[in-house]
Amino acid sequence: MDFSVVMIAGDSGDGVQLAGHQLTFAHANFGHVVQTATDFPAEIRAPAGTRHGVSGFQLCFSSRPMSTVGEYFDCIIVFNPAAYAVVQAKCTPDTLIIYDQDKWTSKDLTKAGYQNDPLLNDHRTKIPLPLTKLTIDACASLVTTHTQAKKNRNMTALGLVLWLHGLTLEPAEQWLTQRFSKKPKLIDASLACLQAGFHLGETLELSVLQKILPKANLPTGQYIQLTGNQAIALGCIQAAERWQHPVVLAGYPITPASDILHYAQSWEDCHVHTVQAEDEIAAAGIALGASYAGSLAVTCTSGPGFDLKSEMIGLGVMAELPLVIINVQRAGPSTGMPTKTEQADLLAALYGRHGECPVPVLAPCSSGDCLDILTLAFRWAMKAMTPVIILSDATLAQGSCQIALDDQKIIHEVLPYYEHQEGEIIAPYARNQHGARPWIIPGTSGAAHRIGGLEKQHRTGDISYDPDNHQFMNELRRAKLEHLAIELPEPLAVKKKRFIFITYGCPCGPVEEMLFQEKWDDITQIKLRTIYPLPSNFWNIVTDYDVVITIELAQEQLARYLRSFSQHPRILSYSQTNGYNINIKQFIAWFNALKEEDAYVGSSIC
Repeated sequence: MDFSVVMIAGDSGDGVQLAGHQLTFAHANFGHVVQTATDFPAEIRAPAGTRHGVSGFQLCFSSRPMSTVGEYFDCIIVFNPAAYAVVQAKCTPDTLIIYDQDKWTSKDLTKAGYQNDPLLNDHRTKIPLPLTKLTIDACASLVTTHTQAKKNRNMTALGLVLWLHGLTLEPAEQWLTQRFSKKPKLIDASLACLQAGFHLGETLELSVLQKILPKANLPTGQYIQLTGNQAIALGCIQAAERWQHPVVLAGYPITPASDILHYAQSWEDCHVHTVQAEDEIAAAGIALGASYAGSLAVTCTSGPGFDLKSEMIGLGVMAELPLVIINVQRAGPSTGMPTKTEQADLLAALYGRHGECPVPVLAPCSSGDCLDILTLAFRWAMKAMTPVIILSDATLAQGSCQIALDDQKIIHEVLPYYEHQEGEIIAPYARNQHGARPWIIPGTSGAAHRIGGLEKQHRTGDISYDPDNHQFMNELRRAKLEHLAIELPEPLAVKKKRFIFITYGCPCGPVEEMLFQEKWDDITQIKLRTIYPLPSNFWNIVTDYDVVITIELAQEQLARYLRSFSQHPRILSYSQTNGYNINIKQFIAWFNALKEEDAYVGSSIC
């Protein structure tokens, strides 16, 4: 097999995510294609040793391009029985199991909900290690207490996994030295445990278990490993450079969108100004005010916060101001499951505002695509003078992939501000060829105008209660958005096939990998990046297929949206809302059962 999937799992305080990130960098530096995903509890610190407190880091490394983090684990490293209980469902008969036998006592098993040791009669390959004791021994002379020593268990485990994958210690050693440069004792202890774990493989003669893959044959160039949230933050920097203008990013902490603020706040010198507001409504208001003042404006949130921003989005539509709203979707409703993924905010993004309030809705199809989708959102927001919504999700936001860095210099673009000529008076709601009004900076001579949420009179912007004007303005605000579809690249036209899969967001990757592996010749896939407006020839292509299947992490919301546009009799939906991304094996079983039926019905089959 040309790829391998690893899971590291333990308590939230075991340093699982740190070890996973260092394993990621080691594989990426070697030359593998790397995809990652994280899974951690919503609680700040659940009771140690319980299933509620398990944190996991999943990594897929490959010698070929990959679009998914993998379905089942080839190797798991678990720090306690609770971690095993959480991840064992995705293990196979061939999974290598590495576990800390020092944390496998009857007390630990009871905490995890086991009456007996689940590995006692398990015939899979297992490596029981006294991981805690090995860690304490490795740094006995470097730290003062056993508690301090045990915090380095993740480094001991990391060292062993690096050896099992044929990697070197240098990237992790360099990172540790830089990260803890002001704490030399901590550096020495971490390095000692890292090296102890690395040499453990040879000591135990585990070479038969090594999983060493060749480098991936990637185009020559520079690559960077980014999560979706990091890519969005980097996109803000790119926007500031592209349009030679500051970006204002306003938000309120909410999982899983908070990282966007965290990453961007350290880049003030790149003209990205971050504001942490007192609540979600204020964050949207600050961003909209920055747009009114002439700045590139963004606000980021997740489900509950997205609900609260709806009034400000409506104000942006009425005032016709450019604003980008990033909704990193999570499982709901209400507070739901904050650290799990879902795509159930689609209809809220399309229709979740009072009145006729159309807003473009975009969606990245990978963690790396978050960078490009933000650029498109800015461009559309300014071209149509409108708020634009980006629907990301927890899987893309927290998972990472490699992005090729373009060596070409970013082409500077001019902001579409109204350029005032001496003595000129302009109608503030006059329209250009795209249907958009001018972007007028407050204080511009000859362009004084009203702003606010009341209906505007066409051209003058004065308050208007005229029914014919309201009808005209509603039609105009929608028409200028539909005009945006003209510039979209057309979906790839292929010869007529039997099935077409339509995806957006995180399911795009697993479906693409599934089609690569299965090599079905009667199926194609469309990855929607612009959900509204749809590409201009979208239906010309879709209607050529016998069966349309949406694959989504919601209860057929995308299918219902598409049915509202088309009389196609067979728009079906594969819907999943368990908090995780699409499982290829489960989908294939569903799809094969569907194909075996003698007749199809034009409704959801789940």
